[in-house]
Amino acid sequence: MKNYLILFGIVATTFFVACNKNDDSVSPEIELQNEPPLAFDLIGVTDGAADVDVLPAFSWEASIDPNGDAVNYTFSLGETINSIKPYATDIAATQFAITERLNLKSDYYWKVTAEDNKSGITESAINQFTTRGLNLPEDPILWHAPFSKRSGHTSVVFQNKIWVIGGYDGESYKNDIWYSEDGETWTASTTNAGFAPRSGHTSVVFDDKLWVIAGRLGANRYNDVWYTSDGSTWIEATESADFPSTTAHTSLVFDNKIWVIGGGLEGENLTVSNYAWYSTDGVEWTKAPELPFKRYAHTSVVFDNKMWVIAGNDEVTSGGTTARGDVWHSEDGMTWTKTSSSNSYRLRSLHASTVFDNKIYNVGGFFHGCQNDIYCTSAEINWQRVEGEKAFHGRAGHSIVVFDNKLWIIGGDTRINNSHQYLNDVWALD
Repeated sequence: MKNYLILFGIVATTFFVACNKNDDSVSPEIELQNEPPLAFDLIGVTDGAADVDVLPAFSWEASIDPNGDAVNYTFSLGETINSIKPYATDIAATQFAITERLNLKSDYYWKVTAEDNKSGITESAINQFTTRGLNLPEDPILWHAPFSKRSGHTSVVFQNKIWVIGGYDGESYKNDIWYSEDGETWTASTTNAGFAPRSGHTSVVFDDKLWVIAGRLGANRYNDVWYTSDGSTWIEATESADFPSTTAHTSLVFDNKIWVIGGGLEGENLTVSNYAWYSTDGVEWTKAPELPFKRYAHTSVVFDNKMWVIAGNDEVTSGGTTARGDVWHSEDGMTWTKTSSSNSYRLRSLHASTVFDNKIYNVGGFFHGCQNDIYCTSAEINWQRVEGEKAFHGRAGHSIVVFDNKLWIIGGDTRINNSHQYLNDVWALD
């Protein structure tokens, strides 16, 4: 009997039918070729969407597999088309919610890849969206916290709590310590810490301890350094550090060291420091090279692996101090560079700065009155003003921290008709 080879092409499937020369029956030999999942569309977040929440939920159509195979999905995200990369894999559902907060006012691109269990892959289109800006609440968390009204205090996040330390209420200097686990309920850790009452001091978290550095009590300025492991029992690291007695300086933790930058120095007349000091233990302090600027009532932050000094006052003249709006940064504390921006930060002092949302944020401060504006930047240039109505008073000498994915503004002094009005309100911006 003659042998015949018959080929059938049906949807990329090949059938082989042959006659066995020893048997007159026909036995099919079938080899199926895998097909990838079918094309599908993204549903939300839609392409070109604006003011998207920073914790968005995404959804897409189900992709049908021609061979009936199970389909799983990979969700990919990036801030540019070329930087899109897998964010979550092996998703069985047709939806996914972000659990790590995205940056504010930023562009993002997303897509989904469908894959069957035989490595067949189909990619969706790419959608672009822009996240919302900073939410500005109409009311604070508290109009009046249980601690007294004050300015010149400090705030830090330590042991998963917000801490408020010292300050001045218009009548007396404080050395009380308060903390909160939610920004609403506050507890006094101690009403009389081991160090003298003060304002214009600085606080940092270093070596699993909370530190308080220098400051003033009236005309007296300090150069003592204190620390605590629990917020209530304070230990004096040094009664007289190597740096001069100072107030309105700033402190940072950078390169495994505590840094003290600038400040108003003790003397018959106020003088302004142009030095930075650093320490690995809070006891022994080393003087860094002379700064190319004098500064006090400024702010400083660590951002992009650099130390930054922002605005503040410099020279003291018969007419008072001179406010600046310049910004400096250093990668080592030895050499400082002034940003070349034509859009520098506005003149001011006694403002508050922190790093939030992968940007430097500056809030309020004093220049021809107390301000309530907010500026941010993610680079050396192009400070952007956060638009929108701010319900909180303009203020100076307030504190700011980042806690629970929010920007917290606490207390300060709002000056109305040259009259000091101290505050103990607590605001949370996200």
